[in-house]
Amino acid sequence: MKNWKKVATVSSAVLAAVVLAACSSTSSNSSSTTTASSTSPKDVKGTVTLWVDTPQVAEFKPIVAAFEKEYPNVKVTLTQSPRLI
Repeated sequence: MKNWKKVATVSSAVLAAVVLAACSSTSSNSSSTTTASSTSPKDVKGTVTLWVDTPQVAEFKPIVAAFEKEYPNVKVTLTQSPRLI
């Protein structure tokens, strides 16, 4: 059970980082640049596709639901991938 919690925590952090990185913009004007710490979760918008091994899909559904609750303008598509190993 401890391993599942570690996977869930790391996956949530990676997913959040991907969303924030995808939503950031580069600007040549330094005065208009915002940092991730000043961005409200409601200001983050976009879509993310998360590929997960088929046996782990059920474990990721609550993680995706919690993420989408925190970031209501982000749509996460959970996609099953065949087990590679």
